[in-house]
Amino acid sequence: MPMRVPRHLREHHGEPGTDREMYLRYALRADPPVCECGCGQEAPWRNWREGFSRFVNGHNGRLGSMPKHEADRIKQARSSTLSEGISSGRVVPWSRGRSGDNDVRVARRNQRISAGHKVRVAEGTRSWALGLTKADPRIARAAASLRLSYQTGRAVPWSFGRTKETDDRVMRMSLRVSESKLLSSHVISASRMLPWEEVLSRASAAGLDVVSGPESYTGVAERTVAVQCRTCGVMRVTSLYQISCNPCPTCRPVSSPQEEISEYIRSLGEQCWSDRVAIAPKEIDVFVPRASFGVEHHGLYWHTERRSGKRSHAEKQSACQTKGIRLLQVFSDEWRDRKEVVMSMICARLGRPSRRVGARRCIIEAMGPRERRDFFTKCHLEGDAAASRAWCLRFEGKVVAAISVRRPKVRMRRNDLEIARFACDLHTSVPGGLSRLMSRVIDHARSLGIKQIMTYVDTRVGDGHGYAACGMQLTGRTSPRFWWTDMNRRYDRFKFRADRSQGLSEADVANKAGVEKIWGCQNLIYALEIS
Repeated sequence: MPMRVPRHLREHHGEPGTDREMYLRYALRADPPVCECGCGQEAPWRNWREGFSRFVNGHNGRLGSMPKHEADRIKQARSSTLSEGISSGRVVPWSRGRSGDNDVRVARRNQRISAGHKVRVAEGTRSWALGLTKADPRIARAAASLRLSYQTGRAVPWSFGRTKETDDRVMRMSLRVSESKLLSSHVISASRMLPWEEVLSRASAAGLDVVSGPESYTGVAERTVAVQCRTCGVMRVTSLYQISCNPCPTCRPVSSPQEEISEYIRSLGEQCWSDRVAIAPKEIDVFVPRASFGVEHHGLYWHTERRSGKRSHAEKQSACQTKGIRLLQVFSDEWRDRKEVVMSMICARLGRPSRRVGARRCIIEAMGPRERRDFFTKCHLEGDAAASRAWCLRFEGKVVAAISVRRPKVRMRRNDLEIARFACDLHTSVPGGLSRLMSRVIDHARSLGIKQIMTYVDTRVGDGHGYAACGMQLTGRTSPRFWWTDMNRRYDRFKFRADRSQGLSEADVANKAGVEKIWGCQNLIYALEIS
């Protein structure tokens, strides 16, 4: 018997070595054979009777060694057979219903897969799908297949119906997510911290001396910076955000901006309060029920994109509009730096201006650049804007309303004429003022051969009813606008842009400057065709 040959060779001829070595030396008399699929690997040894296998395990159907059409046919047949077997229940995957928590084999497999991934990452080996998106047809097909599986119920997420209260795995996952988000928050906060010199500068401008070192500064909202008031000498530990909002509550006590707005409205004889019913579950900071009017005060720190999102302000504006409530949304730097303008806007919306001047009692005059700049800086919430021409209504020698125009910045509207600014004097109502000034704008547009006048209305502070009364039509809406903020003031969105010369993206430039995005509401686009 062949199986007795190795024993005979050992017992009677003293041959050393394994069965495989003796088989190569006496039976095969050659080197070990290779796999017949063409892969070049050595064929596996079986025993003295069978010798070497023809194929490496699994290579007897190796598709790479076949013509493409034959390989595709076999792939399709295998896939169909496997799918049919799984769907009919004839084939049951060995790991179905098992996880690393309840099956040792699955746990070992997960560990091997994880170790393999870590090795590939360390070695820089790329997975074929790494960095690819649905623009790649293979990724798109995989995503569509997975989506269909979930829609038909063939695939069910492992955590479906489970919560961290009922399942330990969900609990561990939620803890890992929380830790990851907390770490990310600290990293982002550290990357957006202002230089220590800027902290000292802002404290000094607020009349404070910083008595702690730079190691105490951990973020704009962290109460870790020790300061001493130069006026009263009181020391306290505060944050950079509080330094900007409320430098010293001891010698300069101030109420919160929301309470200041409420007190001002009450001084006008109106009842107001913070309301959670009118647009429940959202809140209106200051609500005047008689006039269906509300005021929202937005602190720059808590209302950035990272903390409040992109659409929260626009959604609140829409919710109020649906309920017939006129909402005025004010940022903290506007209430701090342009309080008189905000108060004037509140008076106008409550129908309580200090004086009324009919437009027919005024004379129209052209405004020079300096007079235009001074007027809009004093009376418009966003200050002055570059303009080519401006006109005003003058009553008893004083400007009571003004309008300015320019060519639009948007390239597709360069043939139009844009109304850049319109405002009335503080605490002053000028009935018919916009209509009378528009007549001069229309004459100017005709002299230039311009066929359309347009303007933008920020729905955060207005609804454009004045332009509609002048015959302008609502022609469109923009997406919500945004600014950049360092938590002390806002900057125009064009101030921090990508720097291609240094290879910096917009986000890189913003992080370097220590600013974040803060979002407002949509702009309405009004237009008037010139016949």
